[in-house]
Amino acid sequence: MLAALWTVSAIAVLLSYLIPLVGPYPPWSRDGKLGEWFWVDQEGNFPTWWSGSVLVTAGVLHLAATWIARRTRARAVLAWAVLATLALMMSLDEVAQLHEYGNTRLGAAGATLFLSYPWLVFGIPLGVAAIAVVVVSAIRLPRVTRVLEVVAIGLFFLGAVGLEAVGDAVLSRGLGASVLEVVQHLEEGVEMLGSSLMVVAPLAALNVCVGDGRLAVVMRG
Repeated sequence: MLAALWTVSAIAVLLSYLIPLVGPYPPWSRDGKLGEWFWVDQEGNFPTWWSGSVLVTAGVLHLAATWIARRTRARAVLAWAVLATLALMMSLDEVAQLHEYGNTRLGAAGATLFLSYPWLVFGIPLGVAAIAVVVVSAIRLPRVTRVLEVVAIGLFFLGAVGLEAVGDAVLSRGLGASVLEVVQHLEEGVEMLGSSLMVVAPLAALNVCVGDGRLAVVMRG
């Protein structure tokens, strides 16, 4: 499953980067119909749908893990519930464009704080807080899942916040649109890698048992 998720994510990022190179004119150009539909820095298109879908899937699978842990009286029920809530909140931000809206509102209010992406003033501490929540919650999870959860959230916010900050620096120093595009595509690609790992993490904690003609799913120890 991880290979499939990563493959689709890589294709989405590559299409976004390569389509405008086919021809600098509509519909291939960045603001043309086709280019815009695959442009990773544009909302309401294929990359947005894919990223949101992966995060929703991660949230639903964490909710399923919460239910299984509760039914089987396994430990870490609360941890699973917290991780499910976090994944669903991340999917909401991706689909509803909450941080983009905040960025626009801060810019309109003149609160740019010398940043091209002023939302980073809130995004950086929120990212650190999210990573801390995952690290604490993952302590009680099975070892492989624990590693996957921490790496997943680390990659996601490395892209969402870390590379966004790099993009801000590129803009402030006037390094050019081509450099910014590379950073933007790296940002989305790393985010998608993190999201994909969030889908796989709860699955790694489950064990399928067959006995007496019945199929049972339990948490690994």
